[in-house]
Formats: sequence, C-alpha cells, structure tokens
Amino acid sequence: MSFSKRLPNKVIIKAQKGDKFAITQIYHEYKSAILGLSYRILQDSYAAEDILQQVIEKMMNKITSLKDPSKFNGWLKTLTYRASIDYVNKKSKEVNSDSLDELDSDYSVSQEVTSYDIEKYLEILNERERIVVILFLVEGTSHNEVAEKLDISEVNSKQIYRRAMNKLKELALKQSYSGVMQG
Repeated sequence: MSFSKRLPNKVIIKAQKGDKFAITQIYHEYKSAILGLSYRILQDSYAAEDILQQVIEKMMNKITSLKDPSKFNGWLKTLTYRASIDYVNKKSKEVNSDSLDELDSDYSVSQEVTSYDIEKYLEILNERERIVVILFLVEGTSHNEVAEKLDISEVNSKQIYRRAMNKLKELALKQSYSGVMQG
C-alpha cells in the first residue's frame, strides 16, 4: 500500500464522524505506507513504529479538520513527514554537534555490497542528509518545499543535498560499494 492508493471518500467521511470501524480500516490500509516512509527517513524500525502510532493518533484527533476527503492521502503523507522530521529535530537537539562529529569519524565503511543497494547507500548519510535526499530526489519535492518542511533555508537544503550527493558519489567509487568484487 502506498499513499497513492485511495480509500473511498465515504470511509474518510465515516472516520470524520468518529466511526471506529472506518478508523480501523484506515489504519490497516495505510500502516505499511506510513511505516515505509518513516523508515526511509529515519532508518530505524523502532522509531518508525513510534511514528506510526503518532501519525494515527494525530489523524484520529485532526481528521475532522480535513475539509476535502479526496485530499486525505496527501494530508496523511504530510502528517507522516512532519512526525518523522520532528523526531529527527528532537533527536538532533538531544545530541550536540561534537558527539555527532565523533560518531562520523568513528564510522567505518567496511561492509561489502555486491549489488546496487540504495538502502545501504542511504545508511551512510546522517539523518538530515537522508531526509533531504529522499524528499528532493525520491519524492520530487522542491528545495523550497524541503526547506519549509525542515525549517531551514532553501540554500541550506541545497548545501545538504550537495554534501550528501558528494558522499554518495565517493562511496560509489569505492570498489566494495560499486558491485565490483575484489580479486
């Protein structure tokens, strides 16, 4: 299930009226989409589970404010983005930049990848870089929109993207990540 599949509007309208069955149906239909998107951003299955619960709770509390049921998919996807980004922002405030630098310098790229594996590449990026790459490159969001979602400047979004792409380019040139087996 992805955010592109649409539930009938009548299910959304019933959920807006507090119908527990409709809410349960929404949960089951969108669970994997919410988990997938939040996992791609966070690279943490436990955090993605937490995001799922937060998004469903927000959806239940705010669905009555949704004016047009046909826009439900985009609205739920936005809730998922925001919850994931809030998680990253909260986490980054808990960890100061010095300890992040130490973590980055201690990170060793020793895994051998024998085929093109985007998930392995994305694991190398820090959370903010991963979010910008996913939003811009995978989801097709403009840098202006990325900047708004992350509460940063558009220039900063472009710099983060450029830095992330340079990391990925360097990584792709390494034999152990290029799919070329060392003899």
